[in-house]
Amino acid sequence: MPNICFNGCFYLLSSSLVKVYDVSAYLDEHPGGDDVLLTATGKDATDEFEDAGHSKSARELMEKFCIGRLTNLRKPFPE
Repeated sequence: MPNICFNGCFYLLSSSLVKVYDVSAYLDEHPGGDDVLLTATGKDATDEFEDAGHSKSARELMEKFCIGRLTNLRKPFPE
């Protein structure tokens, strides 16, 4: 899956349904820097997100950026 960062910066987090997030508005505010988000763009970023040890408030903030869900996607995701 190619990186997608034209009119937005999108990435996926898997759960029971895969959620798609547009974090382009958060790039300048991300405490870890925009490069962390850009590196995870266009792919399943679940491992990166979980490995960072995000707080409950960070997880709640993510919902603000959720733009949809993918329901018919087979795992594992293409890299």
